[in-house]
Amino acid sequence: MATREPDQILPDRIAEARSLGKPMIVEFGADNCAACREMKSVLSDLEATYGDQLTIIDVEYGSTEGRQVQKAYRLIAIPTQVFFAADGKELGRHMGAIPIADIAVWLGLESVDAS
Repeated sequence: MATREPDQILPDRIAEARSLGKPMIVEFGADNCAACREMKSVLSDLEATYGDQLTIIDVEYGSTEGRQVQKAYRLIAIPTQVFFAADGKELGRHMGAIPIADIAVWLGLESVDAS
């Protein structure tokens, strides 16, 4: 197995997730940001509700990996969510906190029975 540089692990993880055939959200945030902490709870609820129907990647904005990916995605604020369709294409982005129902709409999950 090839050894990866630490800075390459996150970009590889995102690339691999984009090839899984599931919708995906990549959340960029920081622990010292109130809206970002709110999003951690939203992501937890999202995972509990939709489980393996989607992929969630939570990126710490201030980490070395996070800064590298932040530059690649040209982010200007946190929290920022980047939404990907099941085919791996970027659907769009949102800055700020966002409710789970809106994320489900972005990802085409609104018809999933969450009960």
